[in-house]
Amino acid sequence: MVMSSTALGDMDKTLGRIYYDTTSSACFASAGPVLEKSKYKHRDTRNWLLTQDAYTLHTPKRKRFPRNKYIVNNVDDLWQADLAVFNNISQYNDGVKYL
Repeated sequence: MVMSSTALGDMDKTLGRIYYDTTSSACFASAGPVLEKSKYKHRDTRNWLLTQDAYTLHTPKRKRFPRNKYIVNNVDDLWQADLAVFNNISQYNDGVKYL
């Protein structure tokens, strides 16, 4: 459904009043609190927030990147450790005790 220009202007004024009013609990907040205070749909509220510099400049960018899968055939094929202590074999490892 496409909103008319007067409805868009009304939505802009209403959401602007909610989002920028420092006495409001939804002031400079995420979409959830603004949505609770407004009568508009989540999609419309979110799209309006994405047009506001105050919202987009201070919202952290989510970084998603592919991770490699571990393929293990048997138990004990892969071990992980934050700290490994090798005191008993440090003489064979140039004196290194911790990895």
